[in-house]
Amino acid sequence: KQQNYTRMLGGDLPRSWRAAGEHIGIHGAPITGGRLDMTIDSMVLSHRINITIPKDFIWPLGGVVLRIRSPAWPQKKIVAASVGTELVAADAIDASEETVSIDSTVGAMAMQNITVTVG
Repeated sequence: KQQNYTRMLGGDLPRSWRAAGEHIGIHGAPITGGRLDMTIDSMVLSHRINITIPKDFIWPLGGVVLRIRSPAWPQKKIVAASVGTELVAADAIDASEETVSIDSTVGAMAMQNITVTVG
């Protein structure tokens, strides 16, 4: 059964862990709906995120919110994002909160190729 809430990912990771050249790996994290793996590879002006969810993962109705806390914030904020081959709509990006909202209709394969650009 789908739950009526939004799940935030990456919200508590320290800014210093997002510096260029850093790699974050989270494996088998238990969250409501199932377990997931997530990696974040940080570059100077972007972050590449891979979120792997199981086939039986139950999406929250509100989707997921990915929080990418830039080490250069507030000078450098999120300016764009893509999930798979699709650009994320501007209204799904909150630069002041450092978040990207991802709809629950996004496929599992697309979640493995997320790019968040700061500028």
